[in-house]
Amino acid sequence: MYEQLLGSIKGFMYKQTGLDIYDAELPEQIKVPSIFIPHPQVIPQYHSKDSYRNIYSLTIKVFHESAENSSTVADDIAQAIRDNKFKIPVLEQNGTETSNTIVFDRVETNNLEDHMTILVLEWVYDFNFK
Repeated sequence: MYEQLLGSIKGFMYKQTGLDIYDAELPEQIKVPSIFIPHPQVIPQYHSKDSYRNIYSLTIKVFHESAENSSTVADDIAQAIRDNKFKIPVLEQNGTETSNTIVFDRVETNNLEDHMTILVLEWVYDFNFK
């Protein structure tokens, strides 16, 4: 499920921007503009006698020719999530949408450096014990 959630976020980002997306590690030479989606921080919590929940925090980096352009791309992605009631669809591996969604609790952008803006996404996902 973890990979499916990340794949869904990557798919949403690509659909919104059409930019190259890097994941796991950034190469030494990156294309600009592009997006880097690392592994999220995961905080597991006991939820009930039948389930647990993971709290995910993901800091995405948006690279562009200028801070203004990277900010515009990140803000456009954030606004697309907000406009969709803070939700994006969970995708199958082949890219088709499922009936499940990721509901974000936090969608925030912040300029850190020239040419780079971060987009912070946080969400909770519940799982049943096996």
